[in-house]
Amino acid sequence: MSKVKTGKTGILLLGFGAPRNMTEVEPFITHIFRGKKPPGQVILEMKARYQAIGGSSPYLAATSTQGKKLEESLRKGGRHETVYLGMLHSEPFIADTVDQMVRDGIEQIIGITLAPFYSKVSTGAYQAETEKRVNACPQIKVDYLDHWHSQPFFIKAWARKITEVLQDFPPGAEVPLIFTAHSLPSDPPDDAACYDKQFQETVQLIINKLAHKKFHLAYQSKGKRPGHWLGPQVEEVLDELSAQGEKQALIAPIGFISDHMETLYDLDIELKKPAKLGKIDLRRTSALNDDPEYIQGLAELVLAMK
Repeated sequence: MSKVKTGKTGILLLGFGAPRNMTEVEPFITHIFRGKKPPGQVILEMKARYQAIGGSSPYLAATSTQGKKLEESLRKGGRHETVYLGMLHSEPFIADTVDQMVRDGIEQIIGITLAPFYSKVSTGAYQAETEKRVNACPQIKVDYLDHWHSQPFFIKAWARKITEVLQDFPPGAEVPLIFTAHSLPSDPPDDAACYDKQFQETVQLIINKLAHKKFHLAYQSKGKRPGHWLGPQVEEVLDELSAQGEKQALIAPIGFISDHMETLYDLDIELKKPAKLGKIDLRRTSALNDDPEYIQGLAELVLAMK
């Protein structure tokens, strides 16, 4: 994180994107496929998934709320930057938002990647898209707020959230914790290794605060691309716990900042099928969403940049 120079500053929240309604599902998936319309079966499958979680994704609304809360927190610190949203695969697209920032007279952009773990294929893609547009606007400079996976505010917020949910379990035996993050292809290996290392570091820092002995790291939402992906997959961890006779488990999806398809469908609907087969009482924490400690922590990092 480098120091931001003088000039009118705007905050740009960078994310993957999501459909706001069923009509937007097909264009969203097509954009992910780089403009090539995916097979009809893929569209039908994705529409069924979005229908199962209510006909839309709450991702954009949640991100918008985070932006508003971040603006409020910055004002309390004496700063009055506007927070903008820029998505890789849905409106508001990153390029369009950068153009809007130019029209608004922004000279300095602080880009905040809305994912705690860095990889070239995820958060790196958000930054690459930003750079592509910024390069056409030489009057704008950009700095990124990323690699914040080990920041104290992030660790404390997750430790508190997990502690609160653990209290809902019956007293007695220690409940196994399963920390999850989105799986990535293992190639390129250096990229996957960086991502995996940050995931492990975050889990260890949270565990240090919890002093919890039973915990596992797992990856979820593996894509269909051929080849090896980061693992173990969360389904494999559940099978292992069931074989050990565990009857309860708590999932903490620390790789996701807000609740959307990967938590609401992949964990809450699809994963509970094998959990039921294994007779495990599977629960999860919500994502951080607009958690006050998380928002305040981001604001403090922004305030420290100028």
